[in-house]
Amino acid sequence: MKPFYGVCGFTANTTSYSGTLFRFPLGKPCKQSLFPTTVEDVDHASKLLNDYFPDATQSLLFLTRIKNVSFIKRVDGKESVEWSIKATKDLIGKDGLEKVELLIEKRRPNKIYLKDQVVKVMKDTWYIQQYHTTLNEVPKHLKLKVAEERLQLSAAVAAPFSSESFDRSGFQGRFFMSFPMLGPNYSRLPVHINAVRKNY
Repeated sequence: MKPFYGVCGFTANTTSYSGTLFRFPLGKPCKQSLFPTTVEDVDHASKLLNDYFPDATQSLLFLTRIKNVSFIKRVDGKESVEWSIKATKDLIGKDGLEKVELLIEKRRPNKIYLKDQVVKVMKDTWYIQQYHTTLNEVPKHLKLKVAEERLQLSAAVAAPFSSESFDRSGFQGRFFMSFPMLGPNYSRLPVHINAVRKNY
């Protein structure tokens, strides 16, 4: 655990940590590697995580336990937050309607002094309608399997109400399974659609 000492408040005496730290090893491409892509240096790793930023701004919409995600770069012992997203969720109805506010921070070059960095703060607001099926609503040919495996089937739709991080006029809904699904998965609807199954 030594590589994590001094990172984001983690120390040798830490017994409980509120969050998850990921460590990405850097190295040269190798023909024998099991991984098709090798991250060679900090700049390459930074590019990959910055490319993920547009998805990261909406990855918290359907998650229940994860409230924030940040990309923090640590060079020569100095830390800088490249981007950060924090979600605040409020249940505003007994029928499963939620209001989700996303506070988004992104470091970017200063338009006047390009060597300097400024942090832009943005706020997006979404409304999410959750729906959880009961066993009586499951099709007959699936009821036995759902009961035996103790499955709960859930669905939700998320609609953007206001946005400062993207242009809503060009918004296209996507399919989610808690996280955005990979590849071209646009729903052609003005909402994101999430579907999950879990054991209870």
